[in-house]
Amino acid sequence: ALRDLDSEVLSVETLMLVSQHICPTPEQEAQLAELKAAHPEVPLAPVEEYMWYLGALGSAKDRAECWQFCREAPEELAYPQVELGAFEAALDQLRASSALREFFGYILALGNYLNAGTNRGQADGFHLPLTFAECYNTKGKGSCTLTKFILDTLNKRKPQVVEELVDNMMPIFLKVARAWVKREGDDEVKKEPVILLHEVESMITGLDSSCTKVRGKMQAVLKTIADPADSFALRMPGMVNQVQADIDRLKELYERCHGKYLSMLSYLKLDEKMKSGDFCLLWDDFFLPSAVVNRFDPRMKKMFVKPAFIQGKAFRRFTVDDLLILWGIKEFDPDAALKTARAMERKASSKKKRGEVGGKGRGRSRNSIDVDAAGRV
Repeated sequence: ALRDLDSEVLSVETLMLVSQHICPTPEQEAQLAELKAAHPEVPLAPVEEYMWYLGALGSAKDRAECWQFCREAPEELAYPQVELGAFEAALDQLRASSALREFFGYILALGNYLNAGTNRGQADGFHLPLTFAECYNTKGKGSCTLTKFILDTLNKRKPQVVEELVDNMMPIFLKVARAWVKREGDDEVKKEPVILLHEVESMITGLDSSCTKVRGKMQAVLKTIADPADSFALRMPGMVNQVQADIDRLKELYERCHGKYLSMLSYLKLDEKMKSGDFCLLWDDFFLPSAVVNRFDPRMKKMFVKPAFIQGKAFRRFTVDDLLILWGIKEFDPDAALKTARAMERKASSKKKRGEVGGKGRGRSRNSIDVDAAGRV
């Protein structure tokens, strides 16, 4: 099967075991040859016999490692490709958002009104992180924060802008994992970004380096093959070339996505060294501050907060109504929430019956939060 590169006989998992434990080293080949010569009539044990035949194949371990890399590469490439594509689309949508520009304009006008008569009045712009922090920390009557006032007022005057804003921002919100952690007996939200461009870059660099090493092994094996019909000689160069082409396309996607990210930072006058994870958290912390999420009692956390914002193992979109309820702008309807929860349970049960839940999980970000069914870390 290894000689013929027969994937129906050798799964990737089995191939890995063969490579690690069955393919003989040069020293082991020499030992087996000595034993065969000294005891020609004594049969080898099953494992040693496999090692003997693999040794006779020539460069068995290198053959196995080259083949294993080519078979695993598509799955290893899938995660960064999906993440980069999604983040690029999120950046494009954010850059084109007229609702975001109108939202910024509203914040600017409100800031100039509040700062009238001071040296901070009549501003042409604002510093995003600082202003976002001030919006939450600035409170008026009834401890109403400026963020709540902005969302409430804008929703009353231009609800379509808030609707469009949440829709445009949703791809960014979905790049932040949220889960419950227990602190002093109470559930509190923990956030972690799930898109880190520098980590994706490291993954691509690692795959590119591995492909170069595999190509070197392949070239070494090809020099030992005399049979022109050898499956490795016929098929492996094309397989390695295909993986390299896929890596090159992924590198192009990364460069394009990274360029758009730097352009977005420049557009928003943010620090050019800001990491992509911090960028996503900046928005999530403004619209969904941990303190606001944590303020609910256990019953509301179970009935409202968890279904809307604590993703567990599934990343779900929340609605404008969810956001307004979170900020206390709109009343929570337990009957409607119960209907939604039951519908989600039926959908999850249906997926489970169809075998759509679970999977290998190899494409999961290293920064996603491990959680249980209740959304707890």
